[in-house]
Amino acid sequence: MFEGILKHIEQENRISSTSLVMLNDLCQFWTNESATVSDKLRQLNEKYKFENLIKLRRADSFETHLYYWKDIGQYGLTPAIEDHDIDMDFMLFVRDFYDNATFSNYVEPKNDELDYYFEYIDRLFYTWFSYLWQESEGPKSGIPTCTVENNSSIMFYFNDFLWDGFSTYLDKRENKRVEGTIFNRKLEIEEIYARTNRNFKWKDREIIWEFEGFNEITTLTIKNNVTKNQMRARIDEIEHTPNKDYDNSNEVAAKYFINKSNDLINHGWKLKEKKSR
Repeated sequence: MFEGILKHIEQENRISSTSLVMLNDLCQFWTNESATVSDKLRQLNEKYKFENLIKLRRADSFETHLYYWKDIGQYGLTPAIEDHDIDMDFMLFVRDFYDNATFSNYVEPKNDELDYYFEYIDRLFYTWFSYLWQESEGPKSGIPTCTVENNSSIMFYFNDFLWDGFSTYLDKRENKRVEGTIFNRKLEIEEIYARTNRNFKWKDREIIWEFEGFNEITTLTIKNNVTKNQMRARIDEIEHTPNKDYDNSNEVAAKYFINKSNDLINHGWKLKEKKSR
């Protein structure tokens, strides 16, 4: 399930071989949990479809999102419409690997790789759960679905596989059924992994997405507030400018980058994250 992603991580050469072994152990744990979690997700996606919300939420509530609650740095999930409506029938239906997994020859990652190591864990976790949510007909529930950390911060939306600041579902609050996904096909697990990258706006962080289709390859790149789109011999480079009174040019660039990639995916191109230069 994770083979291609783990190979990509290894090729990035940002963490030690020991840390790679630990990531492999985590991926094996999640792989072993997949059947049980998928079964629970099918039940949850049916239970929390839009038409059932009126029966599930409180009389004074107009909440339209389904939240999967977790603690920061932890990876167990529990569903709820709101914080006071935890679904006890599915309490921690995703088990936290820290309580259940045994690491092979566990060694604390080196200080200079800690940021990358924990970023990989986050990305692998959200990739895994997103893929199961998609395969368990999550989009058909017709409601925005995301995670919440520490009872307050919306983190990641499964409807478009993006962190909250980039997701188009963050502001979908009207009390009506929504299109459960922005895509016209199911994404492969490597495509979902690419979208779990949260570094679109980080200074000096480069993201390279390669799209293959129609016997051609096109490449999208973002770094700081500049995007590049290369297809054949043509390169379209854009330095994005703010659209408000403050300098949010990196945000404008990130949204352009994401929208361009969404369009390519929906026109038949297959996404893969490439190692940054």
